[in-house]
Amino acid sequence: MIGRQCTSSGGYGMSDNSPCIDLMWFLTSAIVISAFGLPAVLYRAAIIKIGSMAFVMAANTLIFITVTIYFMTFDSDDSLLSI
Repeated sequence: MIGRQCTSSGGYGMSDNSPCIDLMWFLTSAIVISAFGLPAVLYRAAIIKIGSMAFVMAANTLIFITVTIYFMTFDSDDSLLSI
């Protein structure tokens, strides 16, 4: 929601090189990298087993694909709020 506000025409930034957009891309990439990196680090440190790591990686993949499909599907401006 914050990223959408930053990219809207009345948002915080007025240019394509908005610092707000850059911050949202940075935070998004940090979340995705952490979601896949943390289970690998915990497995490497022998805190979790390979099955747990594989389950978390599969769940992360499913969640991120679902979120991506949701935003690609509902990205248009055709909503009930524009009535």
